[in-house]
Amino acid sequence: MTVLTAEYGSASESQYRYRTLLANFDAACRNMKSSSEDFNNALAEVSAGLPQHEAKSRIDQAGRAFENAREEFMLAVAKLNEFLIGQIISSRSSIRASASHG
Repeated sequence: MTVLTAEYGSASESQYRYRTLLANFDAACRNMKSSSEDFNNALAEVSAGLPQHEAKSRIDQAGRAFENAREEFMLAVAKLNEFLIGQIISSRSSIRASASHG
């Protein structure tokens, strides 16, 4: 990816920000998948004959964890998307400026 940006500083700062946002996105995605599996496992425990009160408690807890993980993932997606759109706009502006001076 070619990085041309004024908004995020130098190209190396922009690359660092991109790598950080991508790592956050990856971690949030893995956390959401894990939370989803935990929620599905909690639902399966109900079928396995877990007492109703305990099953409800586990499902509620797993559901909250999944919802939090989903919100974290959506925030990571939004931040990465915002950065990438900024890169596209910045690159396009730089290309236009170069073309008008050429």
